[in-house]
Amino acid sequence: MLMKRRGKKIRWLAVVFAALFFCLTGCFGDASDKEKEKEADTRGRYLETEVKLPEHTKVFDMVKGTDGVIRIAVQDPGEGLAVWEMKEKGDTWEKVYNIEIDLTGYVTCANLASIALSPEGGAAVLAYLERADKNVDIKYFYVSNTGEVSASPYQSDPSELVSQLNYTSQGDFYLQAGFRVIKVDLKTGDAGEIVESSLQTSYYGTAGSRLYAVDWKGKVTEYDLESGLVAAPDKGLASAIEQSGLELGDRQGNADAAPVIFYGGEDPDTLFFCGDTGVYCHIKDGNIAEKIIDGGLTSLGSPDMEFKAMEMTGDSEFYILATGDDGDKLLNYTYDPEVSTIPEKELKVYSLYEDGDFRKAITQYQKNHPNLYIRYEVGLEADSQKTVSDVLRILNTEIMAGKGPDLLLLDGTPLDAYIEKGILEDITGIVKKVDDSEGLYTNITSGLARDSKLYAVPLRFSVPVAEATDDSLERIIDLKTLADEAERLRDEYPDQTIISEKNSGRFMAAQLYDACSSSWLTEEGGVNTERLADFYLQVKRLHRVDSHEEDTLYDGDTVEYMEYITNITGDLLMPYSGASFLNFGNIRDPEGVAMLAKARQETGTVGYKPFSGENGNAYLPVSIAGVNAKGSETELAVSFLEFLLKDTAQGYSGNTGLPVNKKAMARLLEADNFAEDIRGAEDPRNPGETITMYLENLDQGELDAFMKEAENFAAPALTDERIRQAVLEQANSCTEGTITPEEAAEKAADTVKLYLAER
Repeated sequence: MLMKRRGKKIRWLAVVFAALFFCLTGCFGDASDKEKEKEADTRGRYLETEVKLPEHTKVFDMVKGTDGVIRIAVQDPGEGLAVWEMKEKGDTWEKVYNIEIDLTGYVTCANLASIALSPEGGAAVLAYLERADKNVDIKYFYVSNTGEVSASPYQSDPSELVSQLNYTSQGDFYLQAGFRVIKVDLKTGDAGEIVESSLQTSYYGTAGSRLYAVDWKGKVTEYDLESGLVAAPDKGLASAIEQSGLELGDRQGNADAAPVIFYGGEDPDTLFFCGDTGVYCHIKDGNIAEKIIDGGLTSLGSPDMEFKAMEMTGDSEFYILATGDDGDKLLNYTYDPEVSTIPEKELKVYSLYEDGDFRKAITQYQKNHPNLYIRYEVGLEADSQKTVSDVLRILNTEIMAGKGPDLLLLDGTPLDAYIEKGILEDITGIVKKVDDSEGLYTNITSGLARDSKLYAVPLRFSVPVAEATDDSLERIIDLKTLADEAERLRDEYPDQTIISEKNSGRFMAAQLYDACSSSWLTEEGGVNTERLADFYLQVKRLHRVDSHEEDTLYDGDTVEYMEYITNITGDLLMPYSGASFLNFGNIRDPEGVAMLAKARQETGTVGYKPFSGENGNAYLPVSIAGVNAKGSETELAVSFLEFLLKDTAQGYSGNTGLPVNKKAMARLLEADNFAEDIRGAEDPRNPGETITMYLENLDQGELDAFMKEAENFAAPALTDERIRQAVLEQANSCTEGTITPEEAAEKAADTVKLYLAER
C-alpha cells in the first residue's frame, strides 16, 4: 500500500513545525550569546535506525492505530498471516491476531496478493484461491480488530491487475485496479470509481481528505475524498516536488510500494511526502517544500528503495516502511540535537556511469557514520548530452588541479594512464587486509596489478559464458568454434532459430566483447589487427546464422545499455525451452547463476561453460575502485574502500556484477534464496504463451561448483570505454558487408592508436 496516513492525527502544523524549526536551528538559546547561537545553528538532525522486524516475514503494511500503536501486517512462511504490534519503540513485537482464510471449496491459497491495515485495528486481504479444477478465483476479505475474517461480496474485474490496497485516516478502503482507483465497501460490496482509467495511474496515495494519483510520467492529479471529484489543484505542489528532486515516475513493479508516498497533517493544508531525496513538508499553495530528512544521508537514498507506508508519532519521530533488493525494512528517524546538521567530513566519490550497488554501499556507510557525507558524482547522467571524452577531460583537469574525487570507480576510464601518471594510490595493503580477514577472489582482485602493486581493485565481476546442449558445448572452445557450431546447427535445423537474440552486428559484438578483448592489445600498447579482424569475421558468421528482418540497431554508448544486452539472463530461457540452440553473454548476478544451474538440473542436457575468445578464463572487472593519491581525504577513501570490499557491502544482489568477497558470494548463492523465484519470457514459437522457470529446489552443489570455478578466471577484459566504442563502431558495417573484417580492424585500430596517443 502506498500511503498509510491513518490513526491518531498528528499535531497542528504550526505546533509541529515550530518544534521542528527550533530543534533544527537550535534557537532556544540566549540570543545575546552569539557564539552559543552559532554553535546551535550547526547542530540538530534526524538520524536513522533500522527497527528489527519479526523474523522470516514479508511486511505488507504498517499503520499507527487510533490508539497510537504501530502495527504491521506480515506473512510468515511457517505461521501464515498475522498482525503484530510494536512494543517498547521497536525493541519487541507482539502478535495481535492471526488471519485465517476459510479455504472451503478451494484447494489452496495460490497467492496472497496484499493486506491493508485499518487504523481501527482491522484489515483487508486480497487473495487468489485455487479450485480443484486448477482455476483461480479472486477473493476479498475483511478482518475485524480481533482477527475475525469475513468474505467480501465485492468482485473486481479479473482483467484488471489489482496493485494497491489502502485505508485512509478516516477508515475508508480504496484499491487500484488497472489504471483506476476505486472506493469499496467490503461489507456490502458497493464500489465507486474515483480515478478513471484514462489518467493511466501508476500509483496513488492518500493524505487527510485528499487522494493523489500519479501517472507513469510523474504528473499528480488531486481528488477530494469527501466528494470523489477532482479537487482544486494545489498551486505550489508541482513546483515543490520539482524542487525536491524527486522523480515520481513509474514504480519498479512492487504491487505494495511506490517511489513516493504521501502523509497528511492535522491541518488540511499540510502535506508530507517521502522519496529517495528525503522527507518533505509542504504547505498548500506554497511553492516550496521544507526538507526534514535528507535522503542522501539515509537509506532513503538507496536506488533500489521503494516505500510502502509512513507514520509520525506524537514525539515527532518518523517511521517509514520501505522495501529494496534485500527485503522489507522498517526505518525509524529520531531527532538528535547534538549531531551536526551538516556532516563534519566530506568524501568525494565518482563514477563515469551510475552504479546502483555502489550507491547502496554509500547509503549504508553514511548511516553508520553520521558525521560523514559522501558526495557521489556521476560523470554521464542518463539524459546527458556529453560524450565520454567530454567528461573524462573535465575529470582529468580536476584531478591534476588537486580538486578531483577522493575515490573513483574507474570503469570506462584510461586506467593505465592514471597509473603511469601517479594519480592512483597503492592499495595493496588494504586489499590484503580484507582478504586475510574475510577471503577474496584474489585472482580477480589482483588481475589489474602493475609491477606487483595494486592501484585499482574490482569490487565485482562478470563472466562470459556460452549456454547450449552438452554436445554443442564440447565443440565450443573459442569464438571460431562457437561460429562453427552455430553454422553446423543451421545446416541441421534450417527452419529453427539458432541463436537466442536476433539483432544488429553491434549488438552481437557487444555480447562477445568481454570474452575476447583481453587478447587485442599488444605489449607496445597498440591493437593486434589480425586478432581483431578475426573477431569481426566470427561476429559476421554468427550474425548471418539467423535471419534479421527486424534488425535492431543501437548507436548509443551507455554502460546501462551494455549491461542489459550482455546479461545472459535476458535470453537464458530460450535454449532451456528449446526455442533456440545457443545463447551467450555474461553472468552478471546470482540470479543468472541460479537460472543456469536450474536449466542443467531440469533438462539434464542444457548447460553452460565459461567462454573466452583467445586467452581463456576471461572475466570482466566491474566497479573498479581506486583512491586518488592527490585527493584531500585519502585516509577516509581507503577506509571506505575497505568497507566496500567487506561482506557487508558486497552482499547486495543487484545486477552490477558478482561479489569478489567469497563470504558474500556464498551467502548470495544459497539455494534457499531462490525458493520463491519465478522467471518467465514470451515464447517466440507461440506468441501469447510464456516460458516459465521455477527456481525452487535448486541443487546447492550446482551453485557451489560455480563458486569454485570463479577461482580460475584470470584474463580481465578491457574496460576502457573509448576502446570499446572504437571496436563496436565498426561492427555493423562489417556484418552488413560494407567493409571487410580486415578493413574494420584497421579503422578501429587507427581510432584506438590516436586515442592512446592523446591520453
